[in-house]
Amino acid sequence: MKSYPYHILTALCLGATGVLFADAPLPAPLINAVFESPTNNPKNYPPAPGENWSSAGGMSGWSNDGKLLLMYGTGYGLDGTGGVYVKIDKLATNAMLLTYTPLKFPMFKDGLPLVDPIRSIRFSVDMKMPVGKSFEVHIQFNVPKDVDAGGTAWGNRIVLGAIKGTGSYQTYAFSGADLSDGHVAKAVNYIRNLYLNGASEMSGNLSFAFDVAKWAEGDEVLMDNLKLAITGQ
Repeated sequence: MKSYPYHILTALCLGATGVLFADAPLPAPLINAVFESPTNNPKNYPPAPGENWSSAGGMSGWSNDGKLLLMYGTGYGLDGTGGVYVKIDKLATNAMLLTYTPLKFPMFKDGLPLVDPIRSIRFSVDMKMPVGKSFEVHIQFNVPKDVDAGGTAWGNRIVLGAIKGTGSYQTYAFSGADLSDGHVAKAVNYIRNLYLNGASEMSGNLSFAFDVAKWAEGDEVLMDNLKLAITGQ
């Protein structure tokens, strides 16, 4: 087997954004959205009366009583490429989300160790948002209707970290290796509990939760190069 110096091995494992996803060889990422096939059609979330629910390049929105406008469009991405535009048309009182869905998590299998795949999570995104605004980035698991989750998926999600706006495009990255032991243990117990109570597989989404106290109507966000990989199987 051919050997390489450490700095070359490191370079071989880096993506275009300079984020280390995993030791080579790399499996296919769960998300590798570069947003280069724009539809340029605005989408309302929740949909306006008579509109069907559909995504904007895989992204969609949710709010309890607010309204988001998304467009997968030309010129919104990093360096003027395709990207996703988000605008708050109506600020919610307590909950607003951007989500990439659906996702399946085959690495979280019943009866197998779960710590390694959680620690192997690698996430990155290029995002432009106003100074002082923030998102909490998390992986959330779906709970089948006939399964007792023993709590709420909202309270037992894997929180990857917080994104804070700078007013310009920035690359944000998080790693499961940086999660606290307590947070990992909580996620492991929650996933196992879902299986014990009848779930047949793990699925869910990647979400960006607005801190609504720091946002205002009319605020805008641009997003590009969304990536999520989980190895450790």
